[in-house]
Amino acid sequence: MRLHQNLSLLSGLIGLVLAQRPTTNTISSSSATITDPASYVLPFIGTTGGGHVFPGATIPHGMVKAGMDTDSPGNHAGYDGNARYKVTGFSQLHDDGTGGTNSIRVELTATRRTALHRYTFPAGTTNPRILFDLTNDGQQSSTDPVLTLDPGTGKLEGGASFAASFGPGSVPEMGGLLTFPPAPNGGTTSIFVRVGVSFISSAQACANAEEEIPDFDFDGVHKSARAQWNDVLGRIQVDPTGVETETVQLFYSSLYRTHIVPADYTGENPKWKSEEPYYDSLYCNWDTYRTLYPLMSLHDPETFARVVRGMVDIQKNEGQCPFVSLRIAALLIISHERMAPRVPWRDRDAFHPRWKQYVPLLVSYLKAQLKYPSDADPILGEFYVKFYKYAEALNVNTEDLYNALLADAENEPPNWNLQGRQANAWKKYNYIPQDIFAPGGANTKQVSRTVEHAFNDFCISQVARVLGKTEDARKYAQRAGNFANVWNPNITVPGGPGVIGMFQDYFDSSNEPSQQMPFMYHYANRPGLSTQRSRQTVAQFFNTSSNGLPGNDDSGAMGSYVTFYLAGLYPLPATNQLLLSSPYFPEISFFNPVLKTTTKIVSKNFVGNPPDGTGGQVFVQSVLVDGKPYKSNCFLEWDVFTAGSLVELTLTTDIGVTCGNSTDALPPSLSTGGYD
Repeated sequence: MRLHQNLSLLSGLIGLVLAQRPTTNTISSSSATITDPASYVLPFIGTTGGGHVFPGATIPHGMVKAGMDTDSPGNHAGYDGNARYKVTGFSQLHDDGTGGTNSIRVELTATRRTALHRYTFPAGTTNPRILFDLTNDGQQSSTDPVLTLDPGTGKLEGGASFAASFGPGSVPEMGGLLTFPPAPNGGTTSIFVRVGVSFISSAQACANAEEEIPDFDFDGVHKSARAQWNDVLGRIQVDPTGVETETVQLFYSSLYRTHIVPADYTGENPKWKSEEPYYDSLYCNWDTYRTLYPLMSLHDPETFARVVRGMVDIQKNEGQCPFVSLRIAALLIISHERMAPRVPWRDRDAFHPRWKQYVPLLVSYLKAQLKYPSDADPILGEFYVKFYKYAEALNVNTEDLYNALLADAENEPPNWNLQGRQANAWKKYNYIPQDIFAPGGANTKQVSRTVEHAFNDFCISQVARVLGKTEDARKYAQRAGNFANVWNPNITVPGGPGVIGMFQDYFDSSNEPSQQMPFMYHYANRPGLSTQRSRQTVAQFFNTSSNGLPGNDDSGAMGSYVTFYLAGLYPLPATNQLLLSSPYFPEISFFNPVLKTTTKIVSKNFVGNPPDGTGGQVFVQSVLVDGKPYKSNCFLEWDVFTAGSLVELTLTTDIGVTCGNSTDALPPSLSTGGYD
């Protein structure tokens, strides 16, 4: 006999199914549609080795991310899969890629702002207990906690102020310990815990919980969450025939991680009232703009539009588009006048369990590292260039979006470490010099900021072109060329050749600025080399183990990167082109709910994927679109996807294939007049 008891804690996936390590079996045949792509998702990929992946229960872009916490000093997502660390509890708010319990079975599921826990105590448990710890957020940063407990119903309501990501607090201990009667006759005891969250008030947290989970139907909530995941994952279908199971799992697991953040906190903005969507966890715009948002363009533009509206609303209220999450901005703005030497972020041995004493050092380090522009510009540009015809229907205000771009480009904020750009120096010198002092940010990484500013201006130029703003388009395209002002052909690499063109030796799989490097051979009319290099990258650095990422997942940036590589594509943000290689599947299709089209890419003579990424019948010899020879073997125009076309690839073992013979076979480039 089992005893079920309910506990409502109200404070300010796939329904966590833990998958085993996959086999390397090859799928011999397939059905027409993968109806349950969530079954291929392995949530523990990247939970060790610095991947910082969140493996718990959430819905696509949910605010609540309920999961296990461990005492690892590097548990940036709450959980570290290394078995030497102990479980400290289960909490509701986590991020992704930012960095055993006494035989009790723990199951978690979630709606957008509410988590539902099911704890099953083993038979013979005499005093089943649940400890609610209000003040310990893993970093002990709480201040001003308030808690009320109804001993009759087991309802706890309260809240506190917490530092986001890291920070000191007064840490008065506050919580509640609830003991429940055991099941009759010594059977198992199940206790359900419903936890609503809010950034506004405990009363709103209560309302969120009661609205989203009015009863304690765990299986119903789990079923709904899984259905939401299958909806968004199933928009990209692959034919797994002749493909190793692990490759299919890697594909859908990577796609899954692109929908954990940014998180939909609509209705929970504590800074201003607005009818617009509010998305947070925007820590990694400088990483995610490259592949995550272009992936949204292909299969989830409705969510993309809501994120864009939220970013524009931030600009209207704060003057600049977001660089980092609003939740951490208040902490990062703190000025520490007397800084101790910095602690390297990746040096985990530098962190003591009582790491609160190191907070000033962490702040010092981060203030020195926050050196890029907001990188919201390519995100807004990516959306508008591809969906300007649908902007009004998606409630995106064109004028507000363009004004947000111009504000980033022209207005230097007081603290450009956090938002916006170092615009004054950029406009004065046409690059960021290293030998000037400018208040408002760190005098570091000038070349990086120059390149980022240049690309952001390129994206603005493309939006201006769409809007018919010819002078603006010319102005920002010219400024985009400023990257060349930090190029010195006379500099040599120590121990290596002179810097002449691209130097592949500097490729870093764990760092997003390197993501396009393997595809740069396309521009030299050697797409076969791009195909081989990108496949070698996947084979060498990515797999389905808990240590299967080469570095931080960076809010899904690594996940979207791998998704594109496995799909045989690489996006060019804020343009109408996607670079083309060969998919890892005989067929892959993209359903776009806004365009109401399905685009299918078929490899007509697919024979499999070389295990190490080298050689094989994987090089694109020719391309047909809707039965007609296409102008290029190296890229696809966006109209292929708006039309819902059939793309047919003929593959060869010849790595010496080219982009084709037509005058526009090479991918366009600003330097060759391709985007004038």
